[in-house]
Amino acid sequence: MKKRKEVSPGDYDNLKREIAQLKANLKREKLRADFYEEMVAFGKEVYGIDLKKAGTK
Repeated sequence: MKKRKEVSPGDYDNLKREIAQLKANLKREKLRADFYEEMVAFGKEVYGIDLKKAGTK
């Protein structure tokens, strides 16, 4: 059988910190994706360029 690693309160603190950081990163990336979608929509509305289809053949 494998030995189990002892879990300390510090391990929980590290996990909480990591989860908080991952949540912040996810929120930032969602904002980035939303901004990108808005810019694509703006480009289509103002310039008539569909950037989603521009790169495909």
